[in-house]
Amino acid sequence: MSTFPSLAAVVPCAGSGERMVGSGAGAGESKLFIELPSGRPVLAEAMLALLESEYCQSLTLAIREQDREPIQNLVETFCKSASVHLVSGGATRQESVLRAIESLGKDPDFILVHDGARPMCPKVDIDQVCQKAFATGAAILACPATSTVKLTEGENVESTIDRSKVWLAQTPQVFSIEILLDSLEKASKAQYSGTDESSLVEFAGYPVAIVRGSSTNIKLTDAGDLELLKGLYAKTK
Repeated sequence: MSTFPSLAAVVPCAGSGERMVGSGAGAGESKLFIELPSGRPVLAEAMLALLESEYCQSLTLAIREQDREPIQNLVETFCKSASVHLVSGGATRQESVLRAIESLGKDPDFILVHDGARPMCPKVDIDQVCQKAFATGAAILACPATSTVKLTEGENVESTIDRSKVWLAQTPQVFSIEILLDSLEKASKAQYSGTDESSLVEFAGYPVAIVRGSSTNIKLTDAGDLELLKGLYAKTK
């Protein structure tokens, strides 16, 4: 019997943002189905990384209906013994996350949200962000900015931001279910659209703890990211 809080993982993958951008290799196709050097698709690697953690007791994917069959096939091929469920996603990331939560038969203590296009999150990072959230109620992975950050107005530099205070958010992001549901409700009422779940929780007035993440936990967006991922796999897998 587990001695830690119950946790359900959610992967929102219903948006148009799940397609590769740019004009290079893979442009326009779904990022989630691109095969990596491991022989597994991006989404499969992201799911397997979560399921490797003992804290992840179930996994729900919020999907586009047109992707149901290929994602179901992917789940059956790579995650057949795991508790993975599919639910129709919404028009926005926030709607997709809410639908996934509402589809759960019983509310867990915590919800973990992860990008399906982040296939290389180390298990230790997943475990540490879960542990921090269990202690604080809300925690995210993030990396400190290493480049000089400029604030601009149009094409002109307005100021230079103190990068010692700048962190680049990653996923997973983990929240108590009460905090996340309250944040989703407040954002909906205010018609506030966040870029990640942490921004919704911040908007609702809750503190969010940071756990330092890994530089390998990149999000696949364009052909350059794909080449970087391939290089990382060659070194680490």
